[in-house]
Amino acid sequence: MKLIDLHCDTITMLGHRNARLRENDMHIDLMKLKKADQLAQCLAIFVHQKWCEKSGVSPYDYYKQNVEVFRREMRENADMIAPAFYSTEILLNDAKGLMSGILTVEAGEPLEGRTERVEEFKEDGVRMITLTWNFENELGFPNTMGGHLKPKGREIVDVMNELGVLVDVSHLSDEGFWDVVELSGGKHPVVASHSDARALCPHSRNLTDEMLHALGNTGGLVGINYCADFLREGANDATMEAVLKHTLHLIDKAGVDHVGFGSDYDGIGSTLEWKDASGTPELLDYLHRKISWDDLEKITHKNALRVFS
Repeated sequence: MKLIDLHCDTITMLGHRNARLRENDMHIDLMKLKKADQLAQCLAIFVHQKWCEKSGVSPYDYYKQNVEVFRREMRENADMIAPAFYSTEILLNDAKGLMSGILTVEAGEPLEGRTERVEEFKEDGVRMITLTWNFENELGFPNTMGGHLKPKGREIVDVMNELGVLVDVSHLSDEGFWDVVELSGGKHPVVASHSDARALCPHSRNLTDEMLHALGNTGGLVGINYCADFLREGANDATMEAVLKHTLHLIDKAGVDHVGFGSDYDGIGSTLEWKDASGTPELLDYLHRKISWDDLEKITHKNALRVFS
């Protein structure tokens, strides 16, 4: 079954691990994705404020460096994967026997509150931006702090919606989430690329039932995160049973048309029962115990294709 994964940190971690995308010892490489019958992988440029400060590189320059990493990996592995900038290209690449790589950004620091950079990032190929990570920035506040979107954050959301760059509310404060829903006005889908259900695990990174319902009403999507302590309070190991429970809850509260996968591969330290991306078929077989294949097709890729289109 084809899969679109809404979030991983693999591109950024390649540099930190001196590794390459084709084959490595991380959660994701192209050989593992091929075993998983991957349709498309969102590859996030994860911008960590502290890393940038330590290396003396601005968040914007750090972003630009990693855009080049993405482009290099697409060039060097053109026999297996190709970039996709439009939803139609995902299907065209698949028809050619290629996976698709979708460029995204995690943390809005590289924008520096400058609305013109949204268009620049879109021209770079970026199709989704997570507004915050775990630090306050020019746009707003993380889930650990609370607080509404800042004026620049509201401007950036408006421009992203206008240009068709998906607004990702994972990591964003609760107040910021509701600001984004308000600004979308029911006209633009809102995405939480890698978040779980707070009703099942009371982590602030997860979404409440009210948030899940509202997100579904925007036509958006929540991607199931495999981080163990988002699935079960205080856990270090991610189990297939825990993923199933969250998936069923997300279906119930957001709607089956508004659930996807956002693994957070290579951004989490959890031990996974299915090991890595190559174990996706095993995970899907387990989910099929309680979820029909038709609904799994929606969750694995059809919902994401709709939102991207």
